Amino acid sequence: MTQKLVKYQSWSVITKVITTGLSVIQGIIIVRILSPSEYGLIGIVLAVGGMIGVLEHFGLATGSIREISVTKKINEASKVLFTSLFVRLMISLPLATGLFFASDYISNNIYHHPEISFPLKLFSLVIVFRGGQDVFASSLNGLQKFKYLFSFQILSSIITLSIFVVLVKYKNFIGYFFAMLLVSLILSVILVIINFKIFKKEFVLPNVEEFKNIFKNIFKIGLVTYVVKILYIMWQKIGILIAGFFLLPKEIGYISFALFMGIKTTFFMEAVSGVNLPVMSKKYNESIEIFKKEFKENFSKVFIISFFGSIAIVFYSREIITLFVGQKYSPSFQLIPFLVLGCFLYSLINFNGASVILPALMLKEAIYYYIILCLVSCITTWFFLLADLGALAVAIGILSGAVAAFVLQNIFIYKKLKIWLFSIQLFYLVLCLVPLVIIYLLNPNQIIKGAFFITSLIVFFSLSKNLAIFNWKKMIRLEFLYK
Repeated sequence: MTQKLVKYQSWSVITKVITTGLSVIQGIIIVRILSPSEYGLIGIVLAVGGMIGVLEHFGLATGSIREISVTKKINEASKVLFTSLFVRLMISLPLATGLFFASDYISNNIYHHPEISFPLKLFSLVIVFRGGQDVFASSLNGLQKFKYLFSFQILSSIITLSIFVVLVKYKNFIGYFFAMLLVSLILSVILVIINFKIFKKEFVLPNVEEFKNIFKNIFKIGLVTYVVKILYIMWQKIGILIAGFFLLPKEIGYISFALFMGIKTTFFMEAVSGVNLPVMSKKYNESIEIFKKEFKENFSKVFIISFFGSIAIVFYSREIITLFVGQKYSPSFQLIPFLVLGCFLYSLINFNGASVILPALMLKEAIYYYIILCLVSCITTWFFLLADLGALAVAIGILSGAVAAFVLQNIFIYKKLKIWLFSIQLFYLVLCLVPLVIIYLLNPNQIIKGAFFITSLIVFFSLSKNLAIFNWKKMIRLEFLYK
C-alpha cells in the first residue's frame, strides 16, 4: 500500500503542476485581453460570488470523501453520493436564487455598477453547477478512482483555458461569465458520465434512517472542516490586521509578499494531502496497526521532501525575488525564513489532518489546535509589535502559532494512537540542512553559498539513502509513477 500511496501522491503532484501552469497561462492571456476596469469589475463579481461560495461549500466535499472511502461496497458509496448531492443542492439552490434576485440591488445600490447585474445572475447559475461538481469529484476521490480524477482535472484545465480565451477574446467582459457557465455545465456533464460509468447498475438510494446517519456524519466532518478553514484564514491575516495599527503600508506590503512566498511552499503538501484522506481513511477502518505503520513511513518521506524544498526556497529566495521583481521587496528577505518555516509547519498540520485526524474522526482535537494556531499567533504578534520589532513581529507571530499548533496536534495523535512522528533518523536529516538557513542569514558571496548548498545536498541524499528513507535509484528511474 505504501508504494501505491507514493504513486498516487506523485501523480497528484504532477497533475497539480500541470493544472496550475495552465491556470497561470489562462490568467496571463485574460489580463492581456481585458482592460484594468473590466478586470476590476470581474473581481467585484467574483468577490460577491465567492462570499456566497464560502457559505455554500460548508466542508461537505471533505465529509463526502471520508464517508465514501470507508464504505465496503459500491452501492453503499452510492448512498453517500446521493445524500451529499441532495444536501449540497439544498444549500446551493436557495443561495443561488437569492443572488439571482438580489443582483440588481447589489449592482445598482451597493456598487453602483449596473453592468455587473447580468454577470451576477450568470454566476448564480454557476454556483448550482459547481455544487454538483464538487460532490461528483469527491466521489471519485473517495472511491480512489485517481486515474479518472487526475485525468478529469487535467482535461478540465484544458477545457477551461480554451473556452475562457475564446469567449473573453470575442465577448470581452461578459464573455468571462458566459465562459464560467459553459465550463461549469460541460464539466458537470463529464463528471456525471464518469460516475455513471463507475456505479452503473449499483446505484442505490438510501432509506430514511440511512439518509439521517449519512447526513449526520457528513455534516459533522463538514462543519469542522468549515471552522478550521476560517481559523486558517484568520491565522494568515490576523497578524497583518494587527500590524495595520502599528506599521506603514509599505511594511505591510513586505509582510504580504513574504507570506505569499511562504504559502507557495505548501504546493507539494496540498497535492499529497488530497490523496491521503481517502486512502488513509480506508486503511484506518481496515487495520489500525497497518494504518499506523504506513502513515509513519509515508510521513517520513513527505516530511523530508517538503522540508528540503522549503529550505532550498529560503536559501535562494534573495536571488529568485531579485530576478523577478528586483530590489523593491528586499526588506522582506529577513521575514522569509520565519514565514516559509511557519507555512511548512502548517502544511504538516494539514497533511496530518488529512492522514490521521479526519480518518480517526478526531474532530474536537482539530478545533482545539486550530484555535491555538490563531491565539498564539495573535498574542505573539501583538507582544513583539509592542516591543518595536516591526514587520518581523508578524513573521514571528505566524511561526509561533504554527509551532504551538503542530506540537499540540502531535500530542493529540500520540495520546489517541500512540504514534510518535519523529525519529532520530529524521532529526539527523533536518540537522544536515540547518546550516543552509544560517548561511542564508549571513548572506555570503555566491561561491560560498553554492559550495554549502552542494555539500548539504550530498550529505542529505547520502544520509537519506543510508537510513533507508528513500530508494533514490527508483526515484531517478521514476518507478514510483508506474509500479
